[in-house]
Amino acid sequence: MPRGSTLLHLSALAQEPWIGGGFDSAWFRIVRQAWRELGFTPAITVGSDDYQAVLAFVAAGIGVAVVPGLAAAMPPPGVVVRALRGDAPARRICVVAPRDAFPLAAAQSMVALLSKAARGFRPPRPDRVALPASSR
Repeated sequence: MPRGSTLLHLSALAQEPWIGGGFDSAWFRIVRQAWRELGFTPAITVGSDDYQAVLAFVAAGIGVAVVPGLAAAMPPPGVVVRALRGDAPARRICVVAPRDAFPLAAAQSMVALLSKAARGFRPPRPDRVALPASSR
């Protein structure tokens, strides 16, 4: 485990035990694709689609994990969050609504609220790796 560096390359964690997501989860598919592009397949020790559970497994020292920035915004004790460098996976979240001649007022209001919130939201970075605190 690289110690002391602020930014990490995903490939620097290739030999670490990993906490994965559910095999069919969208985020975990993105992470697996990033591994393939870098030419490695890490050992998955445990998997969960619950980011709080993933971070708890990391805090317990079971492995490392790549989680979305929102999931890593408030890590639990025992977890160090580091930004990933250029080889980091990323995702985009979109609003999808039916194309309809008579859109529901509630749907229009929700899209307007989400758009307003998104304009004001700037996470530090969307690509974060959670490491056990003992690996600093």
